[in-house]
Amino acid sequence: MAFKVVGSMGISPGDPENSPTALEVRQDLLDDGTVSEIADLKGRTIGVAGGPGATGGYLLAAMLEEGGLTLNDVEISNLATPDQEPALTNGSVDAATPSAPFSSSIEEAGIASPLAVPAKGTTGTGVMYSETFVGAEQAQGFFTALAKGAQELSADGKQTDEVYQILADTLGQDVEVLKASPMYTYLPDLAPQADQLEAMQAVWIDAEQITYTEPLDIAGIVDASFAENAAG
Repeated sequence: MAFKVVGSMGISPGDPENSPTALEVRQDLLDDGTVSEIADLKGRTIGVAGGPGATGGYLLAAMLEEGGLTLNDVEISNLATPDQEPALTNGSVDAATPSAPFSSSIEEAGIASPLAVPAKGTTGTGVMYSETFVGAEQAQGFFTALAKGAQELSADGKQTDEVYQILADTLGQDVEVLKASPMYTYLPDLAPQADQLEAMQAVWIDAEQITYTEPLDIAGIVDASFAENAAG
């Protein structure tokens, strides 16, 4: 493989009351009792950014597992995160997996409510280096700078007003919505999470999003040395 997974990024805190990603179910389905637990979503349509083979698909699989379901038990609609709120509103999907601040906006509008959140430690994102950059002189410095940012976030989980404004301008969201939105956690050294890569691979093989049947040896594509050096 001509790349290495060298680090992790946002990791789910696992807090049902304060999770940046949630399985949001249409409010009308919850109110009339049609859906009261994850198992009730069997056969229903769920909006996921990138579809079943993306990070959102893996996070959905992790939540469905709590109710004994897999990606094969639901219909998945590939919807960009900003499109999930109108899809929930018009009933074209029964549930969705938006990330904050979009999830917060959906909940505040009374369109949907969270039925589940990814378990603590669940992650589907990370840092990948190309085959050439792994050996570049800037590779360690770049990663160390990322780790420093993670350490600053880990201190209290808050952004500066300047960063909130940048995010607001980029996402088209109100600053106050962003400030009220839950955040992912970050490991201080951004160490790569091989166990999560193993789980992702298994989920996607089962859902036939990956066409090979013999799992890759994850150890061969992970390089933890940059995280180790950043911590040191």
